[in-house]
Amino acid sequence: MKEVPSLHAGTRVVQSAQAVVRVSLASARENMLHCNMNVSAPLQLSLDDILADLQYARKRGDLGRLALIAYCEVRRWARQAGETAVAEHAAAMVTEVPHPNREAFLEQVDQLIFELERTRIRFLRPD
Repeated sequence: MKEVPSLHAGTRVVQSAQAVVRVSLASARENMLHCNMNVSAPLQLSLDDILADLQYARKRGDLGRLALIAYCEVRRWARQAGETAVAEHAAAMVTEVPHPNREAFLEQVDQLIFELERTRIRFLRPD
């Protein structure tokens, strides 16, 4: 790293092989917190919450809650995570042709839970 002159009073510019960073002199003197968390950590945490909610509602057989979680929560999460196939599956569960019976809907919920668990494993083990 090398320090280069700054055009702005009260700041310094630190240049390394990777990047040029402008830092205020006050913060440069203090110990800075280095964050090593992955950017997707909030997505992983919300996925864990959604999976727990789905599994609890599935265990109780709460069809209304399952439909709400699938359509609102799973779809929102999947769009944020860039998982369009999951988002489409969650939306189709609620908006497509009505299910012939309770068991058919619960089967689709089980498939969605399985799909989200596979996605969670992929998030935990990035390639």
